[in-house]
Amino acid sequence: MHSVAINDAKVIHKFFENNYETSRGVSIPYALRSKLLCKVVIIGMGMSGKDILAKCFTGDSTFNDNDITVGANYASRFWESDGRKVTTYAQVSVLNGFHWPGLLKSPCPKADGIIITYDITNWSDFCLIESWFFPTLKELGYTNDNTAVMLVGTKMDLEHKRKVKTELGKDVADKHSCMFMETSARDNINVEKAFDRVIRKAHEIKKEE
Repeated sequence: MHSVAINDAKVIHKFFENNYETSRGVSIPYALRSKLLCKVVIIGMGMSGKDILAKCFTGDSTFNDNDITVGANYASRFWESDGRKVTTYAQVSVLNGFHWPGLLKSPCPKADGIIITYDITNWSDFCLIESWFFPTLKELGYTNDNTAVMLVGTKMDLEHKRKVKTELGKDVADKHSCMFMETSARDNINVEKAFDRVIRKAHEIKKEE
């Protein structure tokens, strides 16, 4: 177990750098957790690009989009938000496609941000976003008032195989009053921008609470 005094941002940054590979065993002091930690959870059906999206943002090879997520994978990185210059310790978790509702339930720590992914080349999985994902999040107590939620269409690099129009994704996001973006982790398009928006929104919600 590890702890660090909350008195110097550089010390805090160095602390997490030194413990990056063993971040699963790091005990984050409450004062640091409440001010800097931002828990971003990525959910979506299998092969929707969850892991490679997380890998592209965190640089952690734990995530492999060719494998099925068993339970949950997670890694972390420091993030300096361009919009507000907020230094954030972003912990990114990827939850199993079918088991994520149980993993999001108490006593697990509440997520600050949730990214719902769908593959733009898979129409059937997109249909589950509105019929299952959003209703289930609501049942679990995650709303736009207490959580930064973003709908993300992945695999923009497969435009020639697209089955879900951008406008449809936007319409669903607007209906549920959440953010929307399309990304390509393979070509690194909009990945950091998506996380930045979620992290900034999560901090805004925390300040209002």
